[in-house]
Amino acid sequence: MVAFARRGHIDLERFALPALAAFVGSGVSALILTWIDPRFLSALLPLLLLAMIVYFIVSPRMTKEGRHSRDGPVLLVAISLIIGAYAGFCGPGTGSFITTALVALFGLGLTRAVAHTKLLNFADNLAGLAVLMMGGRVLWMTGIATALASVASGQVGAHVAMRFEAGAARPLLIIMSLALTTKLLADPANPLTATVAQWLS
Repeated sequence: MVAFARRGHIDLERFALPALAAFVGSGVSALILTWIDPRFLSALLPLLLLAMIVYFIVSPRMTKEGRHSRDGPVLLVAISLIIGAYAGFCGPGTGSFITTALVALFGLGLTRAVAHTKLLNFADNLAGLAVLMMGGRVLWMTGIATALASVASGQVGAHVAMRFEAGAARPLLIIMSLALTTKLLADPANPLTATVAQWLS
């Protein structure tokens, strides 16, 4: 987020309220997460990721230039709230979902969509982390290690995206989504995987 903001890719005026909506949605859903078992979402997530992959493959080529969109700020806030709620409750794939929505519905070029995704992700991650910290649900050593790695690789990825624009971002989104889908479905405990295995047996 900082890397994109320094290059002027983030419109704080337009996205301040959506970021707040993502923060609120994530905080509320993270609180709900401490009360119930979210296992059923692990079956839905691979299907959502596959749908997103298909969208990126068949959609027109995305460029750094935006396009006009009639979708207004109310819809942007609503979607930010919904995706923020998903982020606080489950998390994986959130960034890809936000990027897809910003490109498809709001006319942002891919680079700016990724930049604003980082802002919204920061807001929903901050809220979710705060709630789960208060609930004593954080594995600190694992979390700190992955956070440091994420900051370092995020800086590299942001500069690559800004240098090569949409040409690099689009295939990376597809590859990472495929990798995440494969990882989720490779888990025998995933309800979707278990159901398919039962049908084939």
